[in-house]
Amino acid sequence: RKHRLRNTMLGLQIFIGIFFLICVGASIAQLIFLAGEHTNELRDSTKPRTIHLPLHREYTLRQNGYNLLQFIQSKNWAELTGAMNFEHVKYHRNDRESLIGLASVTPGYEEFSGLSGLKEALATGEDFCIINENLRRFLETDSIVGYLPVGSITYQVTGVIQDNEALRAYIPYHGGQLANLWVRVRAGANID
Repeated sequence: RKHRLRNTMLGLQIFIGIFFLICVGASIAQLIFLAGEHTNELRDSTKPRTIHLPLHREYTLRQNGYNLLQFIQSKNWAELTGAMNFEHVKYHRNDRESLIGLASVTPGYEEFSGLSGLKEALATGEDFCIINENLRRFLETDSIVGYLPVGSITYQVTGVIQDNEALRAYIPYHGGQLANLWVRVRAGANID
């Protein structure tokens, strides 16, 4: 009889501990689910006719993103397509590493992201990139101006854009995996 209160409190503590572990597991699962969602908001005028396909959530779709992009571009109901693959790459700086977001994008991505200046620059070359202002300042602290060394590839910087991302570079998409795909459907198109 005298241990009833102690046993009740112990049971309540165990219940709270299990509930806490379930909440932590659900939060981690949500973070994993949202990994790869690195997109800018669409402008309101294009939302009604825009389809967003988050390919990063399914391995098979991600691996066949290029084929899916080619298929959609071949359809007459597709007015405009934009695609992006996103990865973090390590940038070695003296004795430490920093992560740089490297977005491989198609020229149509500019229309869906609202970032100006991407389309013209993306249509002109191969080993070049466009960086955001934060990355430009970051590289200047290492006395690097005009290029971005990423692994064995050195990208020539052809432009600087304004966005709210941390350290990000945009390079032309040349095939392979895709994380996100956008399609603007022609007005009055019948998709069957």
